[in-house]
Amino acid sequence: MKTKMRDLAGLMFTIVVFVGVLHLFLVFVPDAHALTVTFDDRTEVLAVLIDGVPPAPGDLLLLGPESALTRVFTSFPSLVDTGTFGVVLTEPGTGALSDFIVATITGAFGFRFTFFTFESDPAFAVEVALRTALLSGGFGIPETGGFQDITGLFRDITGALKAIPFDLRVVVASDVQIVPEPAALLLVGSGLLGLGALTWRRRAQGVSEQ
Repeated sequence: MKTKMRDLAGLMFTIVVFVGVLHLFLVFVPDAHALTVTFDDRTEVLAVLIDGVPPAPGDLLLLGPESALTRVFTSFPSLVDTGTFGVVLTEPGTGALSDFIVATITGAFGFRFTFFTFESDPAFAVEVALRTALLSGGFGIPETGGFQDITGLFRDITGALKAIPFDLRVVVASDVQIVPEPAALLLVGSGLLGLGALTWRRRAQGVSEQ
């Protein structure tokens, strides 16, 4: 009887502790929304937005015409893998490297600290091995010219998909280099050939009339 009472008391104590911890979590940890980091590279000067507005002082540690480094964002609770993961954006049609976005995640005990690096041609300098592996492995994402949500597209150096913390979202917009279609090239070439033939014929007629 005493053993059963002791077991029941232990169970009740466990339940009380669990409810107390859960209450503290709900009270002191605010509801997290997905903070959106946007890199807009559709013009000659890169723009960065945090939740749709220009970054506040301290949100960016570095901002150049073709590169940016964000501050560290803290997420809790999060158990995503730590490491360095990337997304490669390529020119449609050619597969040439256009933009490179890196998520660097550290942390422990349920905390994750994440910062992002953005690079566009010709400013590529960071995580060369990761960038090369993703590009050569065929993991490039063709640009569309509009805003692209790449939150779920980060990969490690082996090409495996890696999640970023639940309260972060990454959006990228890049300019697209228009590659002429073969039919358009053929049409332009035919037009130039015809213009050249017409010019030659006029010159030939001018010589014969003299």
